Amino acid sequence: MTSLRHRFAITVLVVLAGFLGSQAGATSASANGAPHAEAPRSLPFRGTLEGVHISRVPVAPPVVFDRFEADGQATLLGQFTSVIEATVDFGSRPVTGVGTYTFIAANGDRLVATHTGSSSLVQPGTVLITEVAVIDPQRSTGRFAGARGTFTVKRLADAATGVGGRTSGEFEGTVSLATGA
Repeated sequence: MTSLRHRFAITVLVVLAGFLGSQAGATSASANGAPHAEAPRSLPFRGTLEGVHISRVPVAPPVVFDRFEADGQATLLGQFTSVIEATVDFGSRPVTGVGTYTFIAANGDRLVATHTGSSSLVQPGTVLITEVAVIDPQRSTGRFAGARGTFTVKRLADAATGVGGRTSGEFEGTVSLATGA
């Protein structure tokens, strides 16, 4: 009799294990029957940009507000236009800045990020600007609404010309799109 009970218990355990294993791959549901949200997908984000220094407004010397406009190509965005704004402190060493990147995809979707950065002279009249940006999920729109992530920008800028000077560079990081994006 005990042997029959053991076989029955083992059979029940095997069936139960098989059932639980098949459910592991299924989408779980919340108490109301709706599927749980998937974890955000972390995707590589990299690209290049090229643009022009559009304006410089003195804030309180030696601090200025700079604006650049650029075009480029990037993963997730495709062809884009962008606005780079920064409050720059020329009194600090190295020169530092904080501001915003706004990337606008061809369909109008926006990826917005705040950045902090610094610059260093690489040759007379040319600076290397390095900025670390954090994506703003509330200000980003379209497929980027709710997105999170970070990226680093390295770009050269014509410091000798100032307004009207060129800037070009590249960026790389990751973006986690919100579920359903």
